[in-house]
Amino acid sequence: MHRVVFEHQVFLPHPYMLIDMQSYYLKGRYSLFAACRLADNKMGQLVTLEDAADEVRFKSKFVPD
Repeated sequence: MHRVVFEHQVFLPHPYMLIDMQSYYLKGRYSLFAACRLADNKMGQLVTLEDAADEVRFKSKFVPD
């Protein structure tokens, strides 16, 4: 939705998982990118969030398939 990398980031090692960001009811802006973690070349997705409380909410509600 927003093409900005925000301060709070969560790497998810699930490159093919569909993540419905609107279902988390976040208060601030957010973005979702395909990503490759360079430390171990792991493919996945990067969620970036504007608000620290949204990061906590996302981490607590995210359940991988």
